[in-house]
Amino acid sequence: GGPVEGALGRSWLLGLGLFALLIRVLSLFIAVQVSPYWGGFVVDDRAYHEWAVRLAGGEDPGGVFFLSPLLSHLLGQLYAFVGERPVAWLGIQAVLGAFTTAAVAAVGSRAFGPRAGVLAGLLLALYGPLVFITEGVLTETLHLALVWAAIWAWPASTERCTGRIFGVGLLSGLAVLARNYFIVALPLWALVMARRGRTSLLAFLAGAVAGLAPATIHNLAEGELVLVTSSGGVNLWLGNHPGATGRLHLPPGMKIEQIQDPSTMASSTRELARLETGEELSASGTSAHFRRKAVDWALGHPLPFLRLVVTRLGMTLEAFEHPGERNYYQAARLSPLLRWTPSRWPLVLALAAVGVLGLRSVRLTSLAPVLSAAMAALTALLLFWVSDRFRLPLVPPLVVLAGGGLDLLLRERGRLRVQGVVLAIAVAATSLGLSAGRERETYMSHYNLGLQYRRVGQHPMAEAEARRAMELAPDYLRAHQLLVESLRAQDRLEEAVEASKVLRRLAREQGLEVQAIPRNGR
Repeated sequence: GGPVEGALGRSWLLGLGLFALLIRVLSLFIAVQVSPYWGGFVVDDRAYHEWAVRLAGGEDPGGVFFLSPLLSHLLGQLYAFVGERPVAWLGIQAVLGAFTTAAVAAVGSRAFGPRAGVLAGLLLALYGPLVFITEGVLTETLHLALVWAAIWAWPASTERCTGRIFGVGLLSGLAVLARNYFIVALPLWALVMARRGRTSLLAFLAGAVAGLAPATIHNLAEGELVLVTSSGGVNLWLGNHPGATGRLHLPPGMKIEQIQDPSTMASSTRELARLETGEELSASGTSAHFRRKAVDWALGHPLPFLRLVVTRLGMTLEAFEHPGERNYYQAARLSPLLRWTPSRWPLVLALAAVGVLGLRSVRLTSLAPVLSAAMAALTALLLFWVSDRFRLPLVPPLVVLAGGGLDLLLRERGRLRVQGVVLAIAVAATSLGLSAGRERETYMSHYNLGLQYRRVGQHPMAEAEARRAMELAPDYLRAHQLLVESLRAQDRLEEAVEASKVLRRLAREQGLEVQAIPRNGR
């Protein structure tokens, strides 16, 4: 039989949202007790926080946006009211995560029936990496809440509500200000709206323009026509060049120290573009320069580029959470809640594949915005690089399908159920198999953890992490620097002197200056 008809009741949505909120608050409480990251910053979170502090103090940093601007501006407003307290924003993120859970459940029930909606909500509420991301001042939680508010508000095909459609457009434009990859979804959503009629299309476009306008107007005031940010071309080049691996990988002529934080990345890539072109380029000109380099490389080397796209697809499908600035596996080692959250990528992917089997009994128009959002996220992964944070926007759309898939397995009997079980096992096994041999720790994750141990005064632990980073990347200057400072903090001065000699030699060889590491991060 087909899925049970009807929308999920408000009490169920409220219950799922409260359950997700409880999980996220509990995760934050555990992080306070056990995580050296608590109260500190790493890369992007540090940049968002410092930007917000300046905005709260009435200072406009100026310049064309390099990072997505929405988070810092909202955070700045919050700091202006409550002071420099990032924990207040983490509490808001817990609420936003709970809202996203309810929205996904509502959309899942709309497509596959109430039971499928409940199952989708539970899968999202207990998805470990999404719970973990709530612990950082990062854009993903805000971005997903905006995307799924728009999808939840998406009118049924029989409705002609211009104001509501304008709201969908506005939310989608704001979602781009939170994570600019989502610009890919706007033309797809506009096409769907165009099928509803000219009035719906115009209302959607008006809302999207209203959402995007603050960033574009700001950039115009700075003298450049940039829709949201000027980092797109640089990021494209970081993912597509000779030697690219599918993850963030430095091209020839760049060092990791040049992209240690967004401001350094913006200035160093602009200087690199000047050296390569012999001209002083604007922010948009720098982005265009690196975009051309990436496109020229891809067109000039079609087979290596195709292999790279296939590699990124495999990395997207695999179970491994490719760590960025914060390492999920480190956090799960410290937090029993993160360690035992049952909803993980292989399970969601396997159940989503089963959910595809049930699409024959579903009106695909109800899933059009969901599939478009998934397509935008997948496009970013395949064209740029794969990381745990970049993959998170794929999770809620797959969870909608996974709720339908799990409902199908519970409801059906006979051949379809057997097909579903076999498909789920095959997909999960493939996802896990693709991860075989992956190292859960990188030199950068060891270094990041060492910084946090240093910040909280656990210098022997900081030393150990610095040495682990150096084992994996012997020439990484910052790890040697962290080792020197950790040894000094332990009054092991002779060892610190010897380590300093190595540090200075590496700095000379690499043509870099040794700068003090900030107390609260990099």
